[in-house]
Amino acid sequence: YIGTMSASFLSLLVGEFTGGNSSARYNLPVEFHRSCHRVFENGNHGDQSGLDATLHLSMTALSSLVGYVLNNTSSNTLQDQSLMEFGTCIINVTFDVLSWEFGAGSNKWDFSSGANVSAKDSGRGGVLLRPPQKWREVLIRPDFLGAVFHVYTAVRIGVAGGNSLDSTVMQKRGRMSHQLRQLLLQLASIAQGPIFTDQNERGAYAGFLLDGCLNVLETVLTEQQQHQDQLTADSMIWECRSTEIVDLVTMLSRITSNFRTKLLSQLATFQRFLSALCAIGKWLLESSVTECHQAGGDFGSMEGADWKNDAIAQILQCSEAMAGDYWLAGGSDSQEAKAACESLAVSLAPLYGVHCACRVRMASLEEHYLVREHAELDEAREEISATALEEEMAAAASLGRFNILASMKALSEMFHECMPRLKTLFGSAGVGGELNAEMAALLEEARMLIVCACHLLTDECEGETPAIPESVIHACQAGGSPHHEACTASIFGFINVLKSIAEDQALKATVHPEDPRLSPLLAKTLLWFFNRWGAAYVFPSFEEYRDDFGGILATWSKPESSQPMISFFTTLCLIYFCHWPQEKEVVLESTSLLLALGKKGPSVRDLLVADASFEKIVALHSVCAYLRHNVCQSEISAAMARIGGGLSMDMVKGYQRLPYNDRAKVLTGLIVCCSDMTNEKGTTMLNSCLQSIETPFFYRDASTRQKRSTIPEHRRARIGMSLNFALQRSGASV
Repeated sequence: YIGTMSASFLSLLVGEFTGGNSSARYNLPVEFHRSCHRVFENGNHGDQSGLDATLHLSMTALSSLVGYVLNNTSSNTLQDQSLMEFGTCIINVTFDVLSWEFGAGSNKWDFSSGANVSAKDSGRGGVLLRPPQKWREVLIRPDFLGAVFHVYTAVRIGVAGGNSLDSTVMQKRGRMSHQLRQLLLQLASIAQGPIFTDQNERGAYAGFLLDGCLNVLETVLTEQQQHQDQLTADSMIWECRSTEIVDLVTMLSRITSNFRTKLLSQLATFQRFLSALCAIGKWLLESSVTECHQAGGDFGSMEGADWKNDAIAQILQCSEAMAGDYWLAGGSDSQEAKAACESLAVSLAPLYGVHCACRVRMASLEEHYLVREHAELDEAREEISATALEEEMAAAASLGRFNILASMKALSEMFHECMPRLKTLFGSAGVGGELNAEMAALLEEARMLIVCACHLLTDECEGETPAIPESVIHACQAGGSPHHEACTASIFGFINVLKSIAEDQALKATVHPEDPRLSPLLAKTLLWFFNRWGAAYVFPSFEEYRDDFGGILATWSKPESSQPMISFFTTLCLIYFCHWPQEKEVVLESTSLLLALGKKGPSVRDLLVADASFEKIVALHSVCAYLRHNVCQSEISAAMARIGGGLSMDMVKGYQRLPYNDRAKVLTGLIVCCSDMTNEKGTTMLNSCLQSIETPFFYRDASTRQKRSTIPEHRRARIGMSLNFALQRSGASV
């Protein structure tokens, strides 16, 4: 009891000097708090500082506790509630000291903003720690790390023995276990600095952390396999297990981001580490699908969804940290880097296929449930869910890029299984009837597969020049991968599959635009994919790449190979402008695709103005720019005869239904695509676009017979400046 109270007092003392909100109650100036913080951290006139003394006291007590538990592992010792309380308090003190913020920041005592909170509340466990060198003898003790892990193994609540524990004992052991994991997470966050003498010592420290964490994680997986029934039956044991798994994978994520791939790959346990990540990831994903099946697709009734998603997010952070490591991403030619890449491709990359299959299946089940029950997500929740999904898919792409060929094979197999059913669904358009749950689930399955493929093959390049990911280029080059030809062929074949689906959907939309089986959301997703993919892969800018220009870079780099893709893109845009003019998201993605192609440069713009579908879009704009919505058919026919372009009455009437804001975006894309003054046909199209908007903005003065603008002069100047600025930003020649 005395030890527990003493530890609690030390924890409160450290909290007072940390500068927490309680300090605001003293009504003393900020300089006083900064002075107290500095004295407690550095001492006064050469005396030992209060912070150092607290650390030594807490670590000494923690060492005694570790020794006592290891020497007395009987059931009576582990059921001693006072011992569990004492251990929890000691660990809390150590955690608070390690969370100390060295130095006094300018906003550290900004009490009015509420910025000062405790280390635990502010999430300081999420940052790397840089303790001073004088703490080296206390903290850098691999043998002590091993002992702490042994204590944790003894204290944690195992599935086999958990049912025999009193609920109070179980609760206190669970709390102490959680605090031990938080302490180990802090120790895993000690960054490179003077506290380590060299990289060998840092590697040994990381090795002890990794070994201990993997030992516990493998124990958890073994218990899961052997005692599945007990885990689902007892809610308290299940709660302890869920928090334990999240903490352990968070620790692995911290070790990965802190010690980096180069150091970890030199450890004997690196392969074991990757295998454990893959195994725990597969179990989390597959159990999530099972739970989703049991819930009938109702995500709201899935009790374990949140913590599993948190754990999966940490695993994906591990993958992102390794994929973004410059030692690997920079194309190092060292044998160590090549061996690490091979290990990642063999041991960790298979998780990508499982992740895609499970997430696609869960999305399909949820859509089936929503349509079957006529339920709708509120807008806020739907937006949050969509954003979270995008972030998760972008993170999961780092897994797939460790082995592009295997990842493309997994996606292609799922798509080939889905495509016959999807084409059958498109073929049934026009037969009548509403969209049922099975149809909606199939459409969502196809959409999610496209989202997975888009994140795997492309990067978000907003504000930057679109480029093919380095990992894709490397996998498709002769010197980068022994399977480069197969990898290039798999991407080429996958694009053709998507083209086939988009063509079928668009052609059916020209005949049955109102049929819900054709799914404007799926069309929007396809256009989004082609927007990101086409901007990077079609006529790639070789100035952006450092390697040779073979492989995937050469696939769509010439006019003869790019023209079919350009024609396909413009035909899609033409169809959707004319037949789905009121589907705002589809129209926006179509205009974005046109604009992205126009920004590619003179070579792509030349192909655009030579394309028949693009010429029809220009003609449609010229015909409809000044037509009223209530114009009679004879006036439309006269305008069509004057402009030409091989337009039909249905096309003109469909394009005329485009909202004015969307027409303005189409015009922007057309101006950019026709902006090369050296191309005679492009110049003619540009003049046609601009002349067609002359009538709405100009009138002829009856007295002078001169054209006058309906827009004030100062507004015209601003419009001209805005247009010039937009063209310059788009990369068009002005």
